[in-house]
Amino acid sequence: MKNAVQLLQGQLTETMVAIEAIENEAGEVLTEEQVTKMEELTSTATGIRRQLAARQSAEDLKSGASKPQSKVGAKGTVPALSAVRDTTKFSLGETAIAMRAQKLGQRLTDRQMNALSVYANEGTDADGKLAAPPELRTTIERYVYGQTSLLSYATNIPLSGRSVTFPVDDTTPWAAFSGTGKVTKKGEAAALDQVKPAIGSLTITPDKYGVIVPVTEELLEDAPAFGAYITAKVGESMVYELNQAIISGSSSGLKSILGSSALKTVASASGQPVGTVVAKNVMDLYFGMLPESRINGVWLVNPAVEPQLYGMVISGTTTAAYVPGGSMANAPHSLLLGRPVLPLPNMPALGAVGDIVFADLSKYWAVTKGGVRADVSVDFYFDQVVDAFRFYIRVGGDTRRQTVTTLPGGLTQSAFVTLAAR
Repeated sequence: MKNAVQLLQGQLTETMVAIEAIENEAGEVLTEEQVTKMEELTSTATGIRRQLAARQSAEDLKSGASKPQSKVGAKGTVPALSAVRDTTKFSLGETAIAMRAQKLGQRLTDRQMNALSVYANEGTDADGKLAAPPELRTTIERYVYGQTSLLSYATNIPLSGRSVTFPVDDTTPWAAFSGTGKVTKKGEAAALDQVKPAIGSLTITPDKYGVIVPVTEELLEDAPAFGAYITAKVGESMVYELNQAIISGSSSGLKSILGSSALKTVASASGQPVGTVVAKNVMDLYFGMLPESRINGVWLVNPAVEPQLYGMVISGTTTAAYVPGGSMANAPHSLLLGRPVLPLPNMPALGAVGDIVFADLSKYWAVTKGGVRADVSVDFYFDQVVDAFRFYIRVGGDTRRQTVTTLPGGLTQSAFVTLAAR
């Protein structure tokens, strides 16, 4: 496991270096070749990150299972935590306590001095802010890029500046370039038509998503428990808010799928009862997606939609359209027409537009700057004997195409398809 993780980390570093090299040599606008290469590299980086997150989660489970359980003594006493504590690793709470003790001129224990010497190297500033232990940032990033986070399915692009601009062209092979002409057959010696490609631009500027958590000295006394609690709460909250923005938020930086001009909305079935999802809806959603996107498609559903999918079969057949999770090897998610189903509390209520969405999230471009940041300050609430912990990430995103695709026969398709209100 350790060698595999090290190999993946090395591959991720090489990929990020290659991405940075493209950014450094690019002008204000990336060329088509650079965009293609960037997409390939970011897709590779996203895959490596997901593998690392999965391996780390498995390692954490194994580590937790292998740790000896504390035994209660004859008089009902529990061994002191300090007796079994790792003397080379320090929690966020321990680091903050050591910082406050030093600030007050108190005598530091050997462990507190070690905590300061380790994490002071992470970077401090004149205001007493200290970068949090890297393990904390890594744990939160495992949430942000975990299986319940839509960012893990998007095309992730690292950002070096304040924003990034991509060249885009939403015209189709059968449509005229800029409405002036297209490829046509000509006779011998006949002049070819001159046309101008309709190259536009897509600019993405990230927003900041984060929180400041004031923590009392008393809570910090139980430092290990605090670290586990705060990483879980912050990680889960970040995932929820980022998913909310991607699905239906009104952010100017992280733009929503349901608010995109590239969203295709299919009509409900004739005579369909209110607040239902039927097999015909599912088929219309599936075939409303571009064929090349179906291989990456995922079903985003409100949890209230899920019970309606059980027992669903393809119309006119006995073939199951829905396969519950765990029914097939290596398929933890339930499958609908062969694609994963992700129940998310962020989705609109059952019966509303957006309660079920079939989406190819690889066609959603997300730019991030610096990953998750975690800092601690002992000065923010100094007079109240309260420390402040700050967590944030800068991220922006938008759909790659800005229009629904119209086929030659008039049929429309998209990488993002939802169902009309019922």
